[in-house]
Amino acid sequence: MSNTDSTTTFTSAALPPLIARQDAPTIVPVSLPTIDRAIKRGDLRVTRIGRRIVIPTAELLRWAGIDQTGQIADPEDAA
Repeated sequence: MSNTDSTTTFTSAALPPLIARQDAPTIVPVSLPTIDRAIKRGDLRVTRIGRRIVIPTAELLRWAGIDQTGQIADPEDAA
């Protein structure tokens, strides 16, 4: 049976441990302004390396509601 869902699945092991802020929208389905708002509100924790802002991959996936297997977490499972 083929999967017709257009979502991409991946494992966090396939991703680097840190994601550059501007690259985050290539990992999660949101825009850069959405990422920036989450950072400004403190919803998404970041790390600075010199002048660069990087996001720990696990933190980005947690914020986006994506589990470590790459599946979008069901919010009802968290309740």
